[in-house]
Amino acid sequence: MNIVKPFVITQRILNSNKFLTCFTQVNLYSKNTKTHRKKLPHEAAASDKWVTRNKGQQLVEDKVDKLIAERQVVDPVWLMKEYKTQTFSIEDAINFHKELARPDMLNNIEGFLNVRFLLDMSSKKKNKFMDNFKGNIYYPNFFADGFKKEVVAVCKNPAEIEAARNAGALFAGYEEVLKKFEKGEISDQSYDFLVCTPETFPDVMLLKKKINKDKIPSVKSNTVTENIAEVVSHLHLSKDYETSKTSDEQALLKARIGPLNFETSKLVENLGALAEKVKTHKKYATESFITSCVLYAPPSTEKFKVDISRFTPKVVENIKQKEDEVEEVEAAVQ
Repeated sequence: MNIVKPFVITQRILNSNKFLTCFTQVNLYSKNTKTHRKKLPHEAAASDKWVTRNKGQQLVEDKVDKLIAERQVVDPVWLMKEYKTQTFSIEDAINFHKELARPDMLNNIEGFLNVRFLLDMSSKKKNKFMDNFKGNIYYPNFFADGFKKEVVAVCKNPAEIEAARNAGALFAGYEEVLKKFEKGEISDQSYDFLVCTPETFPDVMLLKKKINKDKIPSVKSNTVTENIAEVVSHLHLSKDYETSKTSDEQALLKARIGPLNFETSKLVENLGALAEKVKTHKKYATESFITSCVLYAPPSTEKFKVDISRFTPKVVENIKQKEDEVEEVEAAVQ
């Protein structure tokens, strides 16, 4: 086999009196051509991966971390870096934010209180994890934030049509609404949810090519219902939430739970409702789905970690109960 000797191409780029040299090596063969490239300097592995860590330094760092973890806060003011992150009750954290929002402080009493959940996305299998998910929630204590969802309702009964319109539906009706979908007068961008009654569901499915698959009504999502007006009202005033993965095992979920001028009890109730709704996305039993909860209220930079154990114990019990029921059914079938 004839082999052509490799050659080296050297390219120099002048930039601010600094030279960058790139080497590209190409081996040419008579039958197969293989390319081998030497990594550029900026693609090389981080230097700390190649340096052996000083064991003595590691022991000192571990000792410092242990001391910080054991320290207890005894004064009303302390250096955060010298102590472990403090956990507060939900009520205390809300009151802290309300104090900061006073007119003589940040003057942000009409601002919104936000929550950040850290979620455990693990599953029964070590190498399998939950995907990102999103949803919407109708809070027990509604608040206006300038955003409302557009809902289209398909129903036959004149009383249901009128009730759906009064509840905030963008369009409500039967034949006229279906014709709007056929003609393309109702596009996926013009509405957020499509609801219908069981009676009109077959007619809606005939138009599924005209409807985004994520917006097709279903019993599971409670968008095929007899209580059309109630569902329209809840969806119209609902708030969105969505997770963002920080790693395979963990994800963050951020959402608003109400304005700071709400009563503290209402904000706690909304937080509990969100926690319960988020837990429904967990399919596998773990020690805890919501592993951490932080409350914050921009523009304030203060963030308070809170104890939500009152909302989290049920998640494992409920999931285990469902799994036990499934196992009983499977055993009965076998």
